[in-house]
Amino acid sequence: MKIPYAIDFITLSGTLTFSNSMPSKDGTKVNYSGQYTLENQPDEEYGKISINGKFNLTLE
Repeated sequence: MKIPYAIDFITLSGTLTFSNSMPSKDGTKVNYSGQYTLENQPDEEYGKISINGKFNLTLE
């Protein structure tokens, strides 16, 4: 994300939704997938920032 602002950090809050979990073939890891939505509290100077996406991750 390009930051056209004079600040370094913008506080975001949101949700992670896990849609699938599956153990690995050897049973030592779990693979998860889902989607996320993160947003800031809009203000007059910066407006609203929203980040949406999908993820795949593996936990041991």
